Amino acid sequence: MAVPQYSYKPLRGSREIRLLYLHPPQNGSNELRCDIHHCRDLESSPDEYEALSYTWADENGDKTLRKSIRCNGTTMHVTMNLAMALRELRHPNCPRILWVDAVCINQNNDDGKNVQVGMMGYIYRRARQVVAWVGPESAMDVAAFRVVNYLHAEGWFSPEELYTWFSLVRFIKRTWFSRVWIVQELALAKKIIIYCGKNQLDWDILRRGLVKFLDRMGVFLNTSKADVSLERMFTLLSIRNLVTDHSDEQPQRLGRFTQFSISQIDDGRASKQVERGDLLRFMASTRLFGATEPKDRIYAMLGLVLDNDRDGIEIIYSKNVSYGDVYREFVRVLILQHGTLDVLSQAGLHSALPSWVPDWTLPMKCYPLALHKYYASGAVTKPALSWASNERNSRLRNQDRVLKLRGILCDTIRTLTPGIMSDTVESSVFEREALNAAKGSVFVVALATGKGLREMLQFTLDSDSLKPVRIYKDEANSWMEAAHISCRELYGDAHWEERWGAVEGSAFIKTLIGNLPFEPLGSDHEALFAHCYAIWREWLSRNPLLIRTGIFSDSSSIPVQPELIKLFSRHGTSWLSEERSMSARRGMVQINSSTKVPIFVNEKLARHYFNTKRCIRNILGSDDADSSRAPAEEDARRSHLMHDDASVKMAVARMFSRAVERMARNRQFCTTSSRRFIGWVPSEAQIGDVVCLLEGGRVPYILRPLQGGLYSFIGDAYVHGLMRGEGWSPNSLQMISLT
Repeated sequence: MAVPQYSYKPLRGSREIRLLYLHPPQNGSNELRCDIHHCRDLESSPDEYEALSYTWADENGDKTLRKSIRCNGTTMHVTMNLAMALRELRHPNCPRILWVDAVCINQNNDDGKNVQVGMMGYIYRRARQVVAWVGPESAMDVAAFRVVNYLHAEGWFSPEELYTWFSLVRFIKRTWFSRVWIVQELALAKKIIIYCGKNQLDWDILRRGLVKFLDRMGVFLNTSKADVSLERMFTLLSIRNLVTDHSDEQPQRLGRFTQFSISQIDDGRASKQVERGDLLRFMASTRLFGATEPKDRIYAMLGLVLDNDRDGIEIIYSKNVSYGDVYREFVRVLILQHGTLDVLSQAGLHSALPSWVPDWTLPMKCYPLALHKYYASGAVTKPALSWASNERNSRLRNQDRVLKLRGILCDTIRTLTPGIMSDTVESSVFEREALNAAKGSVFVVALATGKGLREMLQFTLDSDSLKPVRIYKDEANSWMEAAHISCRELYGDAHWEERWGAVEGSAFIKTLIGNLPFEPLGSDHEALFAHCYAIWREWLSRNPLLIRTGIFSDSSSIPVQPELIKLFSRHGTSWLSEERSMSARRGMVQINSSTKVPIFVNEKLARHYFNTKRCIRNILGSDDADSSRAPAEEDARRSHLMHDDASVKMAVARMFSRAVERMARNRQFCTTSSRRFIGWVPSEAQIGDVVCLLEGGRVPYILRPLQGGLYSFIGDAYVHGLMRGEGWSPNSLQMISLT
């Protein structure tokens, strides 16, 4: 007789949910058996439950409902991945109480689904712990579970340790780590246990392992194009630290890799309350995560914010309402609630939606400038909105595609020079030359100790293909040349150099980094900006790998100002000088020129290292066949000591570089027709586009004139001389229509 299909009973009350009681194996049978019980109120429920975090699809992308389980004596179909998870998670002798979205929410009832999804933040916050199922174990990932052995590692890398770090990088590339829903699930959890087959790993161990990974391997990371998996992981760590009291060690390091430096909004807070406006920051920082349903990109963030920040945002899964409708209404609600146009900093040209509506299904190319305290439209007056229909209605009509705002058309773009044009992320995280050096140094250790040869061989075979680093020295020169021409035309050939030195040079430096506080200088050391800029320019001209790998030659011509040394000494820039000095006294030489993970050996072993390094380069097909050109080897042979001013210069150059990259990535350096302004505009901007100030906007915006008096919205911009209300005049406002 056929077993009937499970039929859901309706939920009663706004706080009622379903819980899954997963039974232990019975009489050696592998059949999955469970019961679903209703829980009227989690606050008064006597049973503790765990919330399951998983992907519907397995690692092969299979998300069909083709596995049968026994539920309340009937049949229920679940995905292959969920069936594997439930089988591994069963207790041997007693039921395990779980909340599982695919089972505890009736997926065929849109109205009920709308309510239950709105409760998910509450459900994960109340759970005893979150159980994260990332899939069956793999031989490639098993070494990642040994990360606990290296949380306090110091000194040389062992082959086993290095293989563990690379295994960890592979592990976090699993599909589960890319789900947008895990941001909320992990940020709100009291405790998190990661399951991979029969392996278990406490989230806190993984977190500490990733922070240690930065300490040990940070010098090998490409800081201009971060690996997508690391971007996501450090975003998770930052958001969890923000919305809970789970603080990370030295959380400022995380902002080095998160795409939009979400750690900047931490401000030392360890609070379970987030501020109004953080929803927009979460939306910007999670665009690298995946979602099958585009609406989930908004809904998955709602559990992270205060209740009044969710007012007016409806959860609608009806197929009659498209994700474009949901996105448009979301933009309108945010503008009306916050009284600013901050959301527009995440918008730009795309084909699927109106240009003023961000398409959160696409990775974000540019840093959203409205995250900072600019006030281009004066005191940021609340915008007066005008729509085709001014009534609040979540099911927007097609005619509501035009947004009308008051603003000022300031200038037009005259010239454009490419910034750092690149994809948002790279498929590989390690740089070719630095990785080869790491392989060589570990291979020397393996030869000298007789240990780890097997791991070293496996590590070499498993490493991802790597791309060479590209530094933007030529781009920086072209930006300066564009600024020079603008200054020359504005002040004439006889006076432009004088004005450049007195005024425009300062404007150019401030434009490079968006006139934002430069850590650790803060906002009180503006006089040091030019000095930091000069150090950065010198490093760019001397060695294209300098900023990435920390290689430094002490033949610098720029003396470091004492105040700069004092400021940067707080950031631990002198420890390497001391270690190099101590190593030299012991007759040791440094075989790499990295600043994070220096490796010191005796001179005889160093010679073997260089020979081995050449062999590995030949085997791996390095682009640099002439090893005699490598400055690291010459530096190692000389074993020069790094002085304090040299270490400060290294820190200044790397930090200034990251500040420039934040502004210049996928933007263009522009000058305007009036020859008054220079700045950064989106990569899609064209000559003739309009620089505009809009009521309620913190920053200028770039618009493209269309027929009929309409404009396409291109994106936000940094335009020096318009960021502090200098161009704002309430008497000059006109109505501007965006489509």
